[in-house]
Amino acid sequence: MSIQKIITPPRTKDDLEKFYLRVCDLLNTLNAFDLTVPLLDGTRTYTGPITGAKFRITAEGGYAVKLTNKTGAASVKGSVVTTGGTIDNSFILQSSEFEAAGIVYETGVADGAECWVVITGIAEVLLKDGTAATRGNWTKCADTDGRAEVTTAPSGIGALATSEHFREIGHCLESKDAGTNVLAKLVLHFN
Repeated sequence: MSIQKIITPPRTKDDLEKFYLRVCDLLNTLNAFDLTVPLLDGTRTYTGPITGAKFRITAEGGYAVKLTNKTGAASVKGSVVTTGGTIDNSFILQSSEFEAAGIVYETGVADGAECWVVITGIAEVLLKDGTAATRGNWTKCADTDGRAEVTTAPSGIGALATSEHFREIGHCLESKDAGTNVLAKLVLHFN
């Protein structure tokens, strides 16, 4: 079906603006790309999301993919996860402090259901309870399943430094006081 069959071509300035909005809405329903169209009066624009059935760009600036939650419980935003579980295309809580693959983007998604997981870009990460975050410091998997901790630099030399390197998940963008279930914004990169 062509767009012309769905939308009447514009004849006036007002019709042209409505035409642009309807085309944007139509394209947005295809979940294909971001489209910003300046309207004729120059005071407004229409912007649609960059999204698809299995990928999206988050409001914070992260690239998220849909994976199946196999943590055994409802998802918790900010949890550090890795691939795995009992089915393909799934994630579990990070438990070994190594090989993190992403950060859960949404809370309350049931075990066995699809959930958004941020795999690169910016994400809010759940800190280990009782630890603070300092802007500019690097972040690693904590010794608490699904949590992260922010530190000034990797500890140790030689093999220990290499071990710490593989726990790294990114760099902190904001400072946060220690507390319970604190989220801190990071630029992600997994080693």
